[in-house]
Amino acid sequence: MQRQFGKLVPSHSLLQHGFSMASRILLFMVVLVFASCSDSDDNSEIAISKGLSVTGSNEKTTRLDLFRIMPLGDSITQADSKHNSFRRPLWQRLEAAGFDVDFVGSQRRHHWGYAPTDDFDHDHEGHWGWRTDEILGKIERWATTHRPDAVLIHLGSNDIFQGQSIQSTVDELAKTVSLLRRVNREVIILVAQIIPTSNKRVNREIRKLNDAIALLGLHLDSPQSPVRVVDQYSGFTALEDTYDGVHPNEQGEAKMAVQWQKTLLEFMVQRHTEPGNDNLPME
Repeated sequence: MQRQFGKLVPSHSLLQHGFSMASRILLFMVVLVFASCSDSDDNSEIAISKGLSVTGSNEKTTRLDLFRIMPLGDSITQADSKHNSFRRPLWQRLEAAGFDVDFVGSQRRHHWGYAPTDDFDHDHEGHWGWRTDEILGKIERWATTHRPDAVLIHLGSNDIFQGQSIQSTVDELAKTVSLLRRVNREVIILVAQIIPTSNKRVNREIRKLNDAIALLGLHLDSPQSPVRVVDQYSGFTALEDTYDGVHPNEQGEAKMAVQWQKTLLEFMVQRHTEPGNDNLPME
């Protein structure tokens, strides 16, 4: 059998002896089966390269089942090169619980360098010294690029330090939620009532902001795109849980991680128990 112009044809020696009509039909069917198998293998390779399942419509590869989390905020989310931030203990707690998570964002660096340890997912969207309005100007592009399933927002500290009004900060948080939903109408949003500082005057403003955030969460919550307010203020003490009166030390990071995880689990367990998903972590 010889190949001409990409098709299989009978060789000259076979043609000399002649084929019956049945033999010709049989040969044609063999050629079709060969071509079909080749196309199927090619399609499988393409699907695998894109992280798609090729074993059935009700099955998912591990890659498709990732829960994509964007930690969004200021220096408390980013941390400096001597501290890991709450992201490390949160990542470790979620992984230990058996969840397949992917932290996402445009950043991997910490302030003045990188994280001191390399045993967690470093991707994030924390920006040292940024106010909520500065985050607002970039969030749609970040969300479009990284497509988070859930966003953890801890913003407002720099707004207060820099004299922004409570109302303007709350308005900017509401607009941030709106832009996240423009990108993903089912995005899950966790908004923190932010941690206290060692400054009593600043803490009075923080409490006012946190009260407004609680009301904002109730106003913005929806079945399609849930908004949950996470209390990071209560039980957090600047004297014990920060290294400079503002930024969490290791103990403070661990406290924040616990609070984030409590609320995240509501949605992650729900996702793992959806019909067709048999990947519920073992207790």
